[in-house]
Amino acid sequence: MCENKINTLAAQIADVLWCKSGISANVDNLSWVLQRFRIEEKQARQIDKAELREIIKVISTVPTGKQRHYRYALDHILSYLKEECLWDLPEEAEKRLVDRDNQWISQIACEAGNAGKIFTRYEAEKCQIYAQLGSVPLELVILVIAFEVAPLTLRHIAQILSNADSIVNRDDQPRLRVYHVLHNEGEEKRYTHYYLSLFCYRVLHDFYASHVKAISEDQILSVLNHWSAKRKLPEGMSFNWQYRFQILWFTHYRIPALLLKDLSYPERHVGFSTEHTVKSTTHLFDVDWDLNWYENPIVKNKKLKWLHTPLIKSLLASTHTIVEPPWNAENILPKMLYLYTADLLVYGGVKKSSLATSTIEKYTNLIKWLEPFPLSYADATNEEALLQWASTLYRSVEGESSQLMVYYFLKFMSVQELTETLDLATFTAPTTVPSVNAFRIELPAFDAVINALIKAPSLNPLRNLFAVLAALLGNFGMLRRGEVTRLRNRDFSFDSNSGLLTIRVTHTAEGKTKSGHSRVVHTTIPTCYRNFFKAALVIKARCDGDSPFIGFEGEAFYSRQLYYLLPVTRALKAILGRLVTFHHLRHSGAHLLMIQALRGVSQTPKGYRIGTHPLEQELMSNEAINCRFKYWLEGRPFSRVNHGVLLDEVCGQIGHAHYATTRFSYLHDIEWLLPIVSPAHCGYTPTAYSHQELRYLLGLSPASNDLSRVLTSISPAYANKSTDAKRAEKVVLTEDCLRSVVFKTKALKQPPFNGDHYQRWQTSILQCQSNFINYLFRQMLAAKRIDFISLSQVWCQGAKHPGKAVEKACITALKTLPPVELSSDEKSLVMQLACNVKNAQAFSKVFRHKEWQWLTCSFELATNRKLRSDRQEMILRTQFCREKEKITVKRHAFGQTQLTICLYPKFETSESVMRFAYQFLIQIQSNKELS
Repeated sequence: MCENKINTLAAQIADVLWCKSGISANVDNLSWVLQRFRIEEKQARQIDKAELREIIKVISTVPTGKQRHYRYALDHILSYLKEECLWDLPEEAEKRLVDRDNQWISQIACEAGNAGKIFTRYEAEKCQIYAQLGSVPLELVILVIAFEVAPLTLRHIAQILSNADSIVNRDDQPRLRVYHVLHNEGEEKRYTHYYLSLFCYRVLHDFYASHVKAISEDQILSVLNHWSAKRKLPEGMSFNWQYRFQILWFTHYRIPALLLKDLSYPERHVGFSTEHTVKSTTHLFDVDWDLNWYENPIVKNKKLKWLHTPLIKSLLASTHTIVEPPWNAENILPKMLYLYTADLLVYGGVKKSSLATSTIEKYTNLIKWLEPFPLSYADATNEEALLQWASTLYRSVEGESSQLMVYYFLKFMSVQELTETLDLATFTAPTTVPSVNAFRIELPAFDAVINALIKAPSLNPLRNLFAVLAALLGNFGMLRRGEVTRLRNRDFSFDSNSGLLTIRVTHTAEGKTKSGHSRVVHTTIPTCYRNFFKAALVIKARCDGDSPFIGFEGEAFYSRQLYYLLPVTRALKAILGRLVTFHHLRHSGAHLLMIQALRGVSQTPKGYRIGTHPLEQELMSNEAINCRFKYWLEGRPFSRVNHGVLLDEVCGQIGHAHYATTRFSYLHDIEWLLPIVSPAHCGYTPTAYSHQELRYLLGLSPASNDLSRVLTSISPAYANKSTDAKRAEKVVLTEDCLRSVVFKTKALKQPPFNGDHYQRWQTSILQCQSNFINYLFRQMLAAKRIDFISLSQVWCQGAKHPGKAVEKACITALKTLPPVELSSDEKSLVMQLACNVKNAQAFSKVFRHKEWQWLTCSFELATNRKLRSDRQEMILRTQFCREKEKITVKRHAFGQTQLTICLYPKFETSESVMRFAYQFLIQIQSNKELS
């Protein structure tokens, strides 16, 4: 790294730490250490013991007076790498950072007395706000944010007060959007949403209505110090004021230290916005690839067209004549670049929703870099091969601006259904904040995804089942895409009564875990989804423990990803937006686990659980939470366990070594925290309000007489009071009750929920395509004896995916043949027919179809020895028989020439398979409807 970049990084580290603590090492000292630490050369976000000892050794060689300053700078660099860049540090460095956390607690504790005095004065003057509808003093607005929203820095408070769009609504519930502080020009603009009480909403709403000028951090500091000086309260620097806010939240609201940091700094969590544009879901199981692309080598003999430039010209001319190209086995990049161009034309870029044509042409001018590095379809769906390709491409590009253009393209690829396994961490500098695609799927939306997977036509009901199971494991099991695909039958246990699912995530023959360590996940499955796991256990009861849980026996890894996980990704994108990926199921499961853990320790009253959806109510019940943490509680209530290690337990379930990874990459936004851990911010907490307060909160004028009418409509207790009591006594209400009046909150319109998911999947089995694999599965279900091993062998050596209905030509041909018979031992099918070309053609049409390739044939030609049989033998060998199939020719004294064909499986199987095959063929031959 050149000296300029080192100095820039040093200045950034100093700025970040000063913003958070008001303390930072000297920039020159930071630069000196960075020049010798050489962290910029590392690819992984990790420092080992040897590297740490080496830099400490280097520092020890300088004069004693400088050593203390350089060690101080080293601590700040390590803190920055750990907290901001999520690096893994050796134990020795971790201990140094723990000491810094203890120092932080000591520093904010020193302001406890000052914070108490200021808060007492704030509470006393707070009543002024109620009497001044539409006009709130600036100092009180600042203190409202600091004491009732979050203990933010003055820089963040200035940003909030300068941006009238900071209040955003979600489902009629206002939230406060706080943008992250940017420390260099190239940083991505991010934000975090905070919980906004009704009182805070009203204060900010009135403030924005009367103030239009931007406010700086220095102005806020000046206002606070002026307010304090007039009241003979202590003044302070910016960091002193935040220390006061923080210690107040620590002591008054009893927020634990780690969660207090989360509230204090928006940069610790990444927010997101939802996109609900539900599209058709009939395409979820469409197949736009060919398995031959994986099973046979690709012959590169065709030059592909790049249609992204004609697309731009077509749209500019409003002709719309360019048709989206299909996927190509040899190289998917021409189509991927076409899709990238279309995305830029429709949605714009990261900073602007509409881009100039010249900008789009600049972003998509990538052919010179892409052509030398084609990406086959098979490699695009292979996580390791895809990452290797992307790394090779990125390293081949020279110049930061050119690499940035390629990075934008790779970022687009990372959210496409085909290439969503691409990890962008490799392409971001380890000394910067990691990239994160923040999103969380709420339970009602997840249920819509499951419904779509059940309903979508797939040609094979087992595809629907395995896709549903993959989605459930990704969400409730918090599994990565590869972990779901690699999960074996032996890796989990399920209690259908309680819904407790225990999953062992470990190395298998198909791959290793991302962390290199195994973990055991404990989760609970909602009642409406449990039958899917029960069905899977019944289906796979006789299967080998090492075979994959998702998919057929012997099915290839790539096939399982394409046919079962890809439909889940498509469903997510169709229902929740184009940027949502399978990995967001894991994010959502991690969030659910965190909520359940905090609800457990906070002992939320049973009647006040989060959400109105049946899934939310069930999973937030005491029973579900205690069941999930049964392994940890060991029979004790949450009040009797060490809450200090709860977050470590949560991280262990997810597979993270540190909470920093979990909270930044998985726990998006922060508005969900306070209503759980702070009773003062819980919507269900009864509070006694004065009439003056209620008028202000309800948006009524201070002298309004309409208050009594409103209160009578929402509070039966108030309505039953006498007139004198109504005037004299405070009114006890909850925040939720007041919100329902102010925001006119109505029950959100949700799809009807009746929990019949499994029944609808069972119905789909009867409605699926009429082919043998589906017929065989139906008959096994009806007989209550599923031989999944034989079913898999029939599938594997037969048609595989997709199992289309029997072709009309095959049905016609089968009806022209003599009736199929079942051998006496029920191990083969037998057919006796004349040995002629017509029968040979009909036989080949039916039994040479790939659906019956799991059968092999033997032929016995019986001829009259008095007649010549040369022609029949020639027809048999050339029209009926194939290589290595057995032919026997027998001669008899009397009778006609007759050909007997025996069809038997290429593998050992149960007798029922051949019996069901016989029934299937006979029903077609006899014009009966397949049952």
